[in-house]
Amino acid sequence: MQALLEERGLWDIVTGASPKPVVDSTASKTQKAALEEWNTKDGKARRQMILCMDSSELRDTSGATTSKALWDLLISRKESAGSAGLNSALASLFKAKAESEADIPEHLKKIKDLQTRINTYGLKYALNLPDWLFTSIMINTLPSSWEPFTNAYSGSLIARKSDEETSPYRVSSQEMELILMDEWRRRNPSGTVAEETALFTNSTGRNRGLRSRHGTQKCYQCGNIGHIAHDCTQMPWRNQMKKENQSAGQHYANFTDQSGDPFEIVC
Repeated sequence: MQALLEERGLWDIVTGASPKPVVDSTASKTQKAALEEWNTKDGKARRQMILCMDSSELRDTSGATTSKALWDLLISRKESAGSAGLNSALASLFKAKAESEADIPEHLKKIKDLQTRINTYGLKYALNLPDWLFTSIMINTLPSSWEPFTNAYSGSLIARKSDEETSPYRVSSQEMELILMDEWRRRNPSGTVAEETALFTNSTGRNRGLRSRHGTQKCYQCGNIGHIAHDCTQMPWRNQMKKENQSAGQHYANFTDQSGDPFEIVC
């Protein structure tokens, strides 16, 4: 609408940059002609704006008698809608919770749409949802049956520095989405994990082993066959996590079984 009004030389009338001339009984012909010209332009601007408005906008701005008054009402209406939209999107995101048998890919799509809406509405208020916070919200909207899986990533979501948006230790929302999509593929419709993963624990309870068989599955992160994003060594946070765990006394060993499938021992 603004571009059209500018193209037709009416924008200054709408914004008030060209105010309505004040004319009294002693005004000259030139002053009266200027007022007539302003009224003509104002009428054209108002009619052009009305042609671009929908029925609800027409209803809410019916009392405007000048193009500037009409524009001010439209701006006020848009700002109110933007604030309401932001509040609604934030409330929906923080209340989101997938049911136990929910379609996880569809669920992730919905909360990503909410993230986009929040960041779009938030531009006016300098509000941008940090990626690490959205990632944390993402995994907390999953069913409780996913907690044993997502708990492994809880430490990688912690903000190490309040003024630092990115960190090689963190799992980004894009990486987490890949991981969750891989896990969803491994689960059957009832939400139970297929027999592709086996856990081994020794008598002391301190050594843990993880062995996975992925056959011809393709990794969403690197594109290679034989493993999934959850186990991909190219995830930027994975090596950093190993370093920190090793400094705490944990050690990793990578092996390949007889069929060529990789698995990892953590002790």
